[in-house]
Amino acid sequence: MVVHVTGNSYAIGDIEAGASKSVVLHPTSDSHVELAFTDHPRLKVDCYLEYGYGGTLATEITVDRVVAVKDSTIRR
Repeated sequence: MVVHVTGNSYAIGDIEAGASKSVVLHPTSDSHVELAFTDHPRLKVDCYLEYGYGGTLATEITVDRVVAVKDSTIRR
């Protein structure tokens, strides 16, 4: 799994079914989040971030879709 935001990408490795991982994101400008599994299209997370935002963005996904998004990010 690789997490992409504007200006940065974060390789977080394999995720087993039912497991979770976290990463601190640092977009360089206006951004959404994309999640990429090897050999699958990127999954676009319905959210908005920009440099200086804080909080938590949690997603539930399958290999082919975003199932749920809990966005508690705020501009600091």
